Amino acid sequence: MGDVECPSITIKKIKFNNGYTLELEDDDIIILVGCNNVGKSRTIKDIKNDIIQNQQSKIVVERINYNEKNVNKENMVNFIKSNYIIDNDGYYQVPNDDFSTTGYNDNSFNNVNGEFRHLYSILFTYLGTEDRLLMTNPINSFDTRKYSIINKIKHFRYNISDLNKLNKYLCKAFNKKICVDEELSSITYKIGGNKEIYNLLHKNYIKSISKLKSLENLSGQGDGIRSFAAILSSLIAGKHKLFLIDEPETFLHPPQARMLGKFMWELSEGKQYIIATHDIDFLKGILENNSNRVRVIKIDREGNNNYFSEVNKKDLKEISINKNFKYTNILDGLFYGKVVLCENESDCKFYSTLLADIDSDKYLDTLFCGVGGKDAFKKIVPLLKKINIKYSVIADIDLITNKKSMKDLLNSTKKSNYDQISKTHNNFIALFEKEKFNSIRKQAVIRKEIEKCFTTDEYMTDDIAEKIKNLVKTPNNYRVLKEKGIFCVKNKTCKDEYNKIKEYLKKNNIYILDVGEIESFNPLGSYHGELWVDEMFKEYRINSNKYNSAKKFICDVFNLKKKK
Repeated sequence: MGDVECPSITIKKIKFNNGYTLELEDDDIIILVGCNNVGKSRTIKDIKNDIIQNQQSKIVVERINYNEKNVNKENMVNFIKSNYIIDNDGYYQVPNDDFSTTGYNDNSFNNVNGEFRHLYSILFTYLGTEDRLLMTNPINSFDTRKYSIINKIKHFRYNISDLNKLNKYLCKAFNKKICVDEELSSITYKIGGNKEIYNLLHKNYIKSISKLKSLENLSGQGDGIRSFAAILSSLIAGKHKLFLIDEPETFLHPPQARMLGKFMWELSEGKQYIIATHDIDFLKGILENNSNRVRVIKIDREGNNNYFSEVNKKDLKEISINKNFKYTNILDGLFYGKVVLCENESDCKFYSTLLADIDSDKYLDTLFCGVGGKDAFKKIVPLLKKINIKYSVIADIDLITNKKSMKDLLNSTKKSNYDQISKTHNNFIALFEKEKFNSIRKQAVIRKEIEKCFTTDEYMTDDIAEKIKNLVKTPNNYRVLKEKGIFCVKNKTCKDEYNKIKEYLKKNNIYILDVGEIESFNPLGSYHGELWVDEMFKEYRINSNKYNSAKKFICDVFNLKKKK
């Protein structure tokens, strides 16, 4: 029977419970992304339940419309007779989802009046985690419930070109290959090295049988290679057009997950995939080809409501190839409830540790990302907005001392956004400049700070000399603002203007430090950046009151109550 006559179904339209409708082409590759518990896997299961007409109520999906191709009496009868075993009573045993089977014979075929909706269950492939591992186990050749799996394994027993294709992928990812051992009562995959399998496949089968028996079963290997082999073997040997695949990256290391995504796309011609994933490496692998067939659907959840939005692949590509962001973890934000952008990695380390202590669930659902300076915020924020990632920005107080920096950042969130606060911002800067004299430190203070720089070393180091040089520079008002925070401002009107700016930034998910900079939460001599963070964690336990003001700030960013 040729492929032209092979019956198939694909999904034409999915209507979700919130009213969102997704229309699909027959060869679309739909990738469902989002943080944990938003409904990715549930969507896959709902689609599966609709296809097999499971009476279990659907949670995320409301209605599905299907496309049928070659689904008629003649083709369906031929398909069943070609793919399922006939028992002693003349019934073809077609497996059900509950591991039972239904028998079909010529009589039952004759009674069919052209309605085959109840047989959609044999026209698609579902690849959940357990299903994939089951496919690699030794199987009794007469088990009618698993006959579709047996057919796939037998396919590679007799189709060497497809086995070579599968082995090419396995060799690239694991440096291993497989072959098939078929006995009277069982059939199984065997696994070995590249050369071992090559020699077996190119020798007389009878002469190689003892060597074949000595190879290890694929079922005894790690879950990663078993799942990898099961997915690709299904795509190569399967006769279906529709594949539902739940978290294909499970058990795989990042490089293998990326390769799996790439290989699955290479095998996708003429097929429709709906895939739920929580892995950025798999997503990058399947996006490498830049195919218009690949569509990324982001799922968010608020309370009991799910929300769906299609992500523009051009925006995803811009982030993945942009030299400023290519080696950051920003794209991982697709799989988190929120991304927090910080100026550098040491800030991320400090704030994420505090959040983990305050609210561990919120911590697990949040990605902290160091961007390499506040000037990068304006570049990243628009991209996060385009791909529907929720975000917050944490910046030192000196963000507001540079009119251009603050204007660019606000306008990156929304066109002309800065205009709403420009007057207040200018007033603040003007009032603050009048207090310039307040920023000049007394000589006695500078002398004490210089003394702290000296060590027990005999000679002056470049590092110490640079610290002293910076201390004796004529200080300016903005430097003091960063070191001391808004608390160095005495003018009430100036403080009022600052608070207006702060609240406006907060409404735009931008949070600035009242204390000035992160080190001002608890100054530790000359320690700065990564060294300050390490010293804080070394000197003070996380429940110390030394972290109180920083924890209060983090609670504000996440709208949390401070942990008692």
